[in-house]
Amino acid sequence: MKRFLTIATSLLMAGGLVLSNSVISYAAPKVDPYNTVQAELMFESSGVETARGISGQVYVKGIDAGDYFKVKDVDFNKGVGSMTVQVRTTAPAVFEVRKGSVDGEKLATFRVSDTQGEFRSFTALMSGVDEGKNVIYFVGKYGTFDFDYWSCAEKKEMPPIPVTDPEPEPTPDPEHIVEPVESDMALEYQINSWGTGYTVNFKVKNEGAAVDTWTLKLAKSDVVIDSSWCVNIASEGDYYVITPMSWNSQLGTGASADFGIMGSGSIGTTVDYTFE
Repeated sequence: MKRFLTIATSLLMAGGLVLSNSVISYAAPKVDPYNTVQAELMFESSGVETARGISGQVYVKGIDAGDYFKVKDVDFNKGVGSMTVQVRTTAPAVFEVRKGSVDGEKLATFRVSDTQGEFRSFTALMSGVDEGKNVIYFVGKYGTFDFDYWSCAEKKEMPPIPVTDPEPEPTPDPEHIVEPVESDMALEYQINSWGTGYTVNFKVKNEGAAVDTWTLKLAKSDVVIDSSWCVNIASEGDYYVITPMSWNSQLGTGASADFGIMGSGSIGTTVDYTFE
């Protein structure tokens, strides 16, 4: 039977995080959300428990609809644009991040696809966080999932673009017109829609020389991204800016990288995109 746990900071920095079912009173340190935060760092929870994996890592196990855990003194001193989580499921699941209480303001929604029992990264845009210390709740809404760790990316403000009077373009010599160079990156995608939501699985393929990284833009008019896996997501004007994780950024000739998104609402049959 699941138990209600009240856990006040149990940290062993050198040896990892250790939890106790007893109430322990310590002065709580600030939680740095811009570095990896283990999910078992919780100050209050309901319906969840921790487990240890084969490799020795501790994670939060079996979060169901209505279950939650709380993390306090999360210091968002740089603002926040997105959150990335490492979770695993055997079926789709949904959970929310809320501020102040289980029913508080919603900061982010994660719609997680079936990870086939493997821990995978998902990213969701995040808004409504107060600068400085916050209390946040991770609340299960649908399905069951295990939670390993999370981190946040600070909000990036785009610098203003200086306005200058354009110089007149010279008329090109018809014999020396330069054709535009097409990108050597190709994109394949498969849309799976159920009317009120959808997933899109993407494959980025390098058809040219080896690259150290890549950047893809998806039109917001075609997709609404609630969560993602295996990529970083940022917002820029009318586009989502997709960049790879550290482990799938380098692509040799003919190599590819797979990632996916989950969104709400309806979706068409095509997605407008550009590579940079």
